Amino acid sequence: MNQLTAAFVVPGEEEVAQARAAVSTVVKVLQKVPEVKVDRVHVGGSFGRKTSVKGRFDVDLSVFVNGLDPDPHEAATVLQAAASRLEVCMAVPVRQKPGMRMLEFTWDELEVDLCLVQNVARWYNWNKAAKQVEVLVGPLLRMTDAEVAALEDQAGPNRARERGVGEALTAFVKAQPGTATEAVRLFKAWVKCGLGERGLLDPSKLPSVALELLLLHAFLEEERAPSSEFDGISPGRSLLLRTFLGALDTASRLDEPGGGPVVMLDAGALGYRREQGERFRACWGAEGPFVIHPIDPTCNVAKARDDGRPAWDWPALALEARALLTVVRHTSLETLLSYSTLGAALDRLAALDPEPEREPELEAPPTPGRRQTRLPPCGGGAGALEAAAREDYRGWMERREEEEEEDGEENAGWLASEDAEEDCSWLGHEEGGGEGGEAPEPWHECDEGPRAWVEEVEDDGGEWWEAQAAAAEEPWEGPWLASEVAEEDVDWLTSVEAEAEADWY
Repeated sequence: MNQLTAAFVVPGEEEVAQARAAVSTVVKVLQKVPEVKVDRVHVGGSFGRKTSVKGRFDVDLSVFVNGLDPDPHEAATVLQAAASRLEVCMAVPVRQKPGMRMLEFTWDELEVDLCLVQNVARWYNWNKAAKQVEVLVGPLLRMTDAEVAALEDQAGPNRARERGVGEALTAFVKAQPGTATEAVRLFKAWVKCGLGERGLLDPSKLPSVALELLLLHAFLEEERAPSSEFDGISPGRSLLLRTFLGALDTASRLDEPGGGPVVMLDAGALGYRREQGERFRACWGAEGPFVIHPIDPTCNVAKARDDGRPAWDWPALALEARALLTVVRHTSLETLLSYSTLGAALDRLAALDPEPEREPELEAPPTPGRRQTRLPPCGGGAGALEAAAREDYRGWMERREEEEEEDGEENAGWLASEDAEEDCSWLGHEEGGGEGGEAPEPWHECDEGPRAWVEEVEDDGGEWWEAQAAAAEEPWEGPWLASEVAEEDVDWLTSVEAEAEADWY
């Protein structure tokens, strides 16, 4: 499981370079629009948060504008100026959404969403993300209970505030360990490819950020109190799988009466404490699910949208999560990869053009003492891992044998050469002493040189051998056997890793 994300889900270098080129081009164009006083451009979304799925992500940009007028008419004028310049410079049609201060366009087959956001930070604020949070969220946390109750009248989440603290959300997600973001990618790949592309669920009917927060919540819970489902495997190796299962378990309960569990994360200095967030429960909506923004406690990112689009399809996700949870917990790896919705997702991702293969280095071959991933054939998908591992190791062994044969031929040729003859003749030379002869007088009487060096080594060697002999006479029940190191070695001999190596041989 730990290898699946890197092998099939993470975007390749070409995709990443394409997205970065799009960002760079857009930024250069916007900086030349007089009406758009750009302070900075934030790369958000799954690409910016490093949670994107190979072949299935777009680029979300938040353009922080100085002095952006909140008046809808004035904001629409600025948006129009940006759209016109982008259409001319990038030669693409641009779709405008004035009510959301958003532009959408496709550049080099990559979808780009661009939002204009009011900048409340100043040039001297070294941490502008923190300043945005202080100005936009700080007053909420200082509200009285009566003021909080009045927020119930809001028609849905405050989208402007949510976008304004987008930098802080990105910083929080990117700060998580690699295992957390790998689990996020794997879960989103399952939703997009295993469910959405097979007609079991419309992925556009689920908010990507809510899925990410579900996984991060499961990850942090596993770090705080690890589950006991995989006690036979070291915690570090099973963390991704336990996180994935924890998220599936939470997702399977999202259609429960009352909305299921409340997913709320602690974002540290940029966020709020849980008791602070609970004060804003009235803002989350009457019906669940409840997946709360880690920076803005008033924002339930799982709440149904109020823009006329269909509601999020959480019941369908809960149904599929229960089915996959049963497969993972109660069937074999072969069944998981060959017949489940997760296996179907990996098949679809594996069908994309693979990254160029690199020759394995002879100095760092696949370690034969570690079991290679044994994955069953899955329509050219996950089974490719096993084939690649076998082929790499087989090729490395063949090259090693060829090199050893070449080295043997070189050694045989050297023994028959003039160089070898000269080296052998030296042994019978006068300086070598001949058969039973003595070294010349200068060597024998010299205080320094070969003879003195040999005698010095012999003296040191004698002391060393005496120490080894004394040590050999000591009983084996020495301090080492009672040490933590010995205990660890004994534990390893009875561990799953040792059993795996024995099976491999």
